[in-house]
Amino acid sequence: MNAKDTIPLIGQLLVLVVLTLIASFFIYIISPGNFMICDKDGLIIYPLFLVFTICSIGILINSIAQYRKGKWRAYRLISIGFTISLIVSIFIFRPLYFLVVFDDVIIKLEENEQAYIELELYENKRFYVDYFESGCGIEKVGTYQIINDQLLLEYDSNKTSYFGKLFKIEENEAVCLDCDIPVYLKMSFNNKN
Repeated sequence: MNAKDTIPLIGQLLVLVVLTLIASFFIYIISPGNFMICDKDGLIIYPLFLVFTICSIGILINSIAQYRKGKWRAYRLISIGFTISLIVSIFIFRPLYFLVVFDDVIIKLEENEQAYIELELYENKRFYVDYFESGCGIEKVGTYQIINDQLLLEYDSNKTSYFGKLFKIEENEAVCLDCDIPVYLKMSFNNKN
């Protein structure tokens, strides 16, 4: 082994570390409850996604070419597998998280008139809410209770000032009792066969 062969491998290892950090960031922000993207955040996310894409393609092309030449075959296979697993993990993490942590949706509440709000209540007493506040897309998760026609949301993270945690259920509508602005959510029920 000489320095001429090891320097490119060290460079590739550094690129794999950077890819891992970027992939970890993406997995964190796409995790339900962590997503909060404002318009200006696209200025950070888009370049990171571009760097991730270009570096991933570069690593894959380089590793395949060097593998065919017979240089460090085991390392090249590991590098190819690791890069592909990073790419796949970004795309399957969110659906897999919903499949494992949340149950079937039993009630869906939506409001599309003043602001976009979508609240889903799950069988396992968990909820997921997706809404816009001041130009930001926000997701929150937590647990809920329905007591005497009132829906109480307990957030896993901090409650926002815009979206409340206490709703009064009236027929097929839920009215927010502690929101900054009046919020009326239309309810739809998931009927299982």
